[in-house]
Amino acid sequence: MTQRCYRFLAIVLLASAALTQVAVAGNGKITGAVKSSDGAAVPGVNVVVVGTTLGAATDPSGNYFILNVPPGTYRVRASAVGYAPQVVVGVLIESDQILTLDFTLQSEAVGLAEIVIQAERPLVDRSLTASKSTITSDDISSLPIRTSVGLIATSASAYNGFIRGGRINETKTIVDGVDVSDQFYTYAGDMAHTPYLVYNSVPRFHGSELSKIGDFSFNSVEQVSVNTGAVGAEYSSATAGLVNYALREGRGPLTGSITGRVSQFKGLRYNGPDVYWNDFLYFKEKSDLQYRVDSLRARRAAGLPFGTTLPADSARLGRYTYANGKYLNEKPTVEFEGSLSGDIMQDWGFFFTGKYFNSYGRLPNEFAREIGLTLKTQYNITGDIKVTGLGILTDRGRFFGWKNRGYQESARFYLEGVPKNDGADIIGSLKLTHILDPSSFYEVQASITSNQTRTGYSDDNGDGFCALDEDGDFITLETLAQANKYINNTDLTKFFRNQDEQASSTSTPFNAGGTTARLARPGFFYENLLYSVFTVKGDYTNQLTANHRLQVGGQARFHNVDMLRRASFLGAVDAKQQYYIEQWNPKPTEFGGYIQDRMEYAGLIINLGARVDTWNPDALEFTNYFAPYRDVQVSVDTLTGVPITVTQRQTQRSKKVDTYVFLSPRIGVSHPISDVAAMYFSYSRNSLPPPYSRVYANYNNFGNTSLPNNPSVLQKPYKSNNYELGIQWEFVPKFALNFNAYLRDIEDYGYYSYNVIPRSGPYGTNYYVGFSAGYADSRGVEVTLEGQRQSFFDGILTVSGRATYTYSYIKASAFAGLDPKMQTSFSTANGDSARLAGGLPIDDINFYNKIQTDVVGGASTLTGGYDRTHRITYQLILGFPEDIVLSSIGTFQSGFFYPKYTTADARTIGREFAEGPWNQQVDLRLEKGFEFEGVRLSVFAEVINAFNWTNIIGYDNLDTQFLWEKSNAAGSPNPTGPYVRPVGADGSYFYGFPREFYFGARLTF
Repeated sequence: MTQRCYRFLAIVLLASAALTQVAVAGNGKITGAVKSSDGAAVPGVNVVVVGTTLGAATDPSGNYFILNVPPGTYRVRASAVGYAPQVVVGVLIESDQILTLDFTLQSEAVGLAEIVIQAERPLVDRSLTASKSTITSDDISSLPIRTSVGLIATSASAYNGFIRGGRINETKTIVDGVDVSDQFYTYAGDMAHTPYLVYNSVPRFHGSELSKIGDFSFNSVEQVSVNTGAVGAEYSSATAGLVNYALREGRGPLTGSITGRVSQFKGLRYNGPDVYWNDFLYFKEKSDLQYRVDSLRARRAAGLPFGTTLPADSARLGRYTYANGKYLNEKPTVEFEGSLSGDIMQDWGFFFTGKYFNSYGRLPNEFAREIGLTLKTQYNITGDIKVTGLGILTDRGRFFGWKNRGYQESARFYLEGVPKNDGADIIGSLKLTHILDPSSFYEVQASITSNQTRTGYSDDNGDGFCALDEDGDFITLETLAQANKYINNTDLTKFFRNQDEQASSTSTPFNAGGTTARLARPGFFYENLLYSVFTVKGDYTNQLTANHRLQVGGQARFHNVDMLRRASFLGAVDAKQQYYIEQWNPKPTEFGGYIQDRMEYAGLIINLGARVDTWNPDALEFTNYFAPYRDVQVSVDTLTGVPITVTQRQTQRSKKVDTYVFLSPRIGVSHPISDVAAMYFSYSRNSLPPPYSRVYANYNNFGNTSLPNNPSVLQKPYKSNNYELGIQWEFVPKFALNFNAYLRDIEDYGYYSYNVIPRSGPYGTNYYVGFSAGYADSRGVEVTLEGQRQSFFDGILTVSGRATYTYSYIKASAFAGLDPKMQTSFSTANGDSARLAGGLPIDDINFYNKIQTDVVGGASTLTGGYDRTHRITYQLILGFPEDIVLSSIGTFQSGFFYPKYTTADARTIGREFAEGPWNQQVDLRLEKGFEFEGVRLSVFAEVINAFNWTNIIGYDNLDTQFLWEKSNAAGSPNPTGPYVRPVGADGSYFYGFPREFYFGARLTF
C-alpha cells in the first residue's frame, strides 16, 4: 500500500472511527435474583444497566441474567409495578466475570421513593477460573503508573514485561478485542542475527520492551486485566500471559479532562558513570594528532622532508568534532493528555482522547516524541443492534514530521552517525453486536493494525552532511548516483564509509561492543518496515439453559510484513553497489475456530473449550542448504541515465513451508468452599508463532558473506502447557488472600544453530542456520493479600491496597555436548547433501545432550534477566480529608542469574550460576483536589524510585565478566566492565533509573 493510502487511512480512522478487529471476549455477565421484603420471588422485574440498552426481566422464579456487559462501573436499576425502584451504584464489572447482584424490593405501599444502595466489590470472585489481576481507571489515575510495563509490574510473577518465565513476545496485548501484539517483535530481541546493527550504530533497545502499538493514552482506559492463567477458548493463544485493555465508552452529558505532567526541570538522569568519563583520552589523541599535523606542515613550509602522511593525518584531524557538552540536553520531559466524552445524541456516544509526549531521555542525543489520538464511539441502531467503532493513531513522527534519536555507545563522540527513526501505529475497528433474544447474541468485528518504523539519516539541505537537527525525508540511496554522493572509500569528505577504513579511535579504552569508538563516517543504513494485520472474527453466544452458556466462533488474520533495508557493512558483494539490499514481503496467515461451554451448577463453574489454530508463514525453504545462493547480475539505474550492472547475491528457495495446525484444549474450574472462599483450577495448551524478525531475517539476501547467520524459515511455534491451582479466601471482612501455584512447560523455547559447510566454488565460507528448539520449565507460587477500602479514625483515613509475594524459577535447556554419533557441521564432502536431499536434520537436535540451567541475565534485558526467584510488590492508596490522596507502588525482586567463569572446576564453567543484587523501587504520588462549581482541579507530585536505590539489571559481558564477578562477590557490584560503559551493545541499560520527580495538574469538567 502506498504512503498516500496510509495517510488517508489514518485520517479516515480518526474522523469516523471505522474499521478494526474482533471480540466478544472480555465482557462480563450480571446474574441474580429479585425477591420481595418477605422473601418471595418477584417475576417480571425489569433489571437494566442504566445508560445502556442492556437489561433483562426476571423469570417466574425471580431470576435474571444480563449478557455481554462491557467492563466498567455502572448503575443497575430494578423496577416493577407495586414496588419501589431500587438502584445499586458503583457496580464494577471486570472482564470475563460473572457478577451476582441480588435485589430485595420494598412494597410501594410503604411509600418509599427510589432506594439507592452502594455496591461493594466482592473480594472473592467465585466465577474466577484462572488467575487474573485487574486495575481500574480509578487505580490508574490515583497510582504513579504511566507505562504498560508499570501496569504489568503490579501483578505477581511479572518482571519488566515478562510474565511467568515467558519472553515478552509470548504475552499478547488486546485492546477492546483487537490483538495489537507485536508479532514482528523488533530485531532487538534477536541480536545474534543482526550484528550489522551494532556496526551501523543503530539503537535497538527503546521501543522493543513491549508492543509499541499499545502505548495509547491511559485516560481512555476503563480497565486493564492481566491474565496469567489459562484463558477461555475465545482468545487466541498466548503462551505466557494476556494483557486485556477495555477502553471507556462515552455516555451521558459531555465531560472532559486536561492533564499536564512535567519532569524535573533539568531533565532526566541515569545511574552509572558519566558517558564521557574518559574524554581526556579523546582530547589527548586530538592534541597529539594536531601537533603532528602542525609539525609536518611546518616542515613542508620550511622545504624539509615531511613524508606522505600529511593528507591522511589532516583528514583524520578533521573528524575530531566532539566538544564538552555537545550532545547533552537538560530539557524536562513533558506530557499532556486531554479527553472529551458524552452523548452526541440519545443513542450515539463517544470518548475521545489526545496525548502529547516529549522527552530528551537520559543519555546524550536521546529524543522521543509521540502524539496519540484515540476515538471510540458506539451507536445503538435499535435496542437490539449496536455498532462500536474504534480508531487509534500513535504518531512517532511519520505524519507530523520529526525524527527521534537514540544513544549508541560506539558513536558517543560522533552521535551524528547514529541513525534516527520515525514511525506510526494505527488501530482501526468496527464491531456489530446483535441481540437476537435475551439469551443469545452474536458479534462480528473487523480490524486492522498497522505499524511502520523507518530508520535512517536525513540531509535537509542536500549538502552531503547529516546534522543532528535535520529531520526531513530519509536518504534512501535508491540509485547508484545517490550512493556516490554520500559514500566513497577514498574521498574521506563523504559522510558515509563503505569499507572499514580508519575512522575509529585507536585507543582501546574506547572499545564499545567489540568496536572502537567512531570519530566520523558511519556506515550507511536505511530501513523501512511496515507490518500490518487485517482480522475478521465472528462470535455467537447462547445461554441455552440456566446451567449452560455456549460460545462458538472463528477468526482469520492476514499479516503483511514489508521490509526494505539498505546498509553498508564491510562492502557489498559488488563494490560498485556500495551497500547490500535486503527486501522481503511475506504474507503469513492465521485461521482459528473455537467452541466453549460455560457450565454453572450451584456455584460450581466449569469453562470447557477447545480451539484449532493454523499458521502459514508464507515462506520458502532453501532449495539446497549446501548451495544457498546464486549471483545475479542486476541493472541499476543512475541519475545520469546510464545503467550500471552490479552483482547481487540472492538466496535460492523453492521448498514451500507447510502450514502448522494446533489443537488447544482449555479448561477452568471454580468451586465454592464457603460464602467467603473458593478454589479454582485451570489447564490450557497454547501455541504462538515465533517472532517474524527471526523467521525472515536475511530471507532473500546473502549479499554479505561476513554475516553468515541465516535463520531457517522452519521455525516452529512456541508451545506451552499451563497448569494452575488457586484458592481465594476472605479470612476477615474486607481482607482476602489469593494463593495459587502454577506450572508451565514450554517447547521450542530456545534457539540453536547448525554450522553448514557449503559446496566449494562460489558459495563462500561456512554459515550458520538457526532454528527454534529446546524447552523450558517455569514454576511458581504466588500469594496475594488484598484489602478493600475502609475508614479509620472516624473517616480521617481511608486505606486500600494489595501486596503480592512470588517464589518462582525458570529452567531452560542448554547444550551439554554431543552424542558421539551426532555432528555439528554438514558438508557435501561427507555426502550430507545427497543423504538429506539438500536439507538439514533439524529434528536431530532433540537427541543432543542437554541440561537444565537458569535463564541468565547479561548485556540485554530484552532477552534475559527475568528469572527472579523472589518477587514482592505492593500498591497502596491512602485517602485523607480535604480531597488529599497519597499512593505508592513498590517492587522488590532478587537479582538475575549469571554463569560463573571464575571457578576452580573447569568442568562447571558456564554451568555454575551466581545471583546479582536485589532490585528495589518505591514510587510515590501525592494529589490534592479542589472542587469548584462542576469543575475539579487536582495538583499532584510523583517521585519515582523515591529512595534513590541503585538497581543493577544487566552487566557488561561482551569483553570479560571477571570484573563483574569479582565486584559482586566483594559486595560492591560494578556492571560497567573494563570499558566503563553504561549500556550494552543493543542500548539496554545496565542500571535502573535514579530518583525522578514529576509535577502536574488535572482539570476535570
